[in-house]
Amino acid sequence: MQSGLVPVSSEHDRATEFVGNSYVIARQLATNSDYFMSNVSAMELHRMVKQPQFVIFTSTTRGLRSRTINDLEFGVILVRDEDSFRATAYWVSKQERVKVSDPERTVIDGMHLSAYCGGITEVAKGLRMRRHDMEPGRLIDYALRLQNGAVARRRGYLLDIYQLAAPGELDRLRLIVTVTYTVLA
Repeated sequence: MQSGLVPVSSEHDRATEFVGNSYVIARQLATNSDYFMSNVSAMELHRMVKQPQFVIFTSTTRGLRSRTINDLEFGVILVRDEDSFRATAYWVSKQERVKVSDPERTVIDGMHLSAYCGGITEVAKGLRMRRHDMEPGRLIDYALRLQNGAVARRRGYLLDIYQLAAPGELDRLRLIVTVTYTVLA
């Protein structure tokens, strides 16, 4: 890890301060791995949450361990190579960029692993906050790409209640939905 990125602690007054950006630290922890900031961390970067987050989630294609550094938790989510898509560069400071899932992929990740986003309710709030910026077709394409019926159901439900997609677009999601049911929460 680079010098100046890790939080330091003073032995004299036991005060702790960060000398770097937490997203840059997460990027450095995922060195030598295909990574992107995901779930609630991506929601925070895309301004889809209203409360501060105290866990930085990074999705990687390599199994890395989660860590806690000075009371800040860095969570790692393992994704398959084929599920590592739609990460874009995002400036977290004037000098540093990290990779973050795009807003539509962030919503899909929230539908898939809602526990890492504060639940479906928080994902729905985030979608509603950014609904004017979302591309419904891209949301449907991503849900189809993951081939996950639960994601398709949840996505279809939210697109329908927020009236973000035309009925014809929702029909594409019905192609992968089975006759089982999925709890929304």
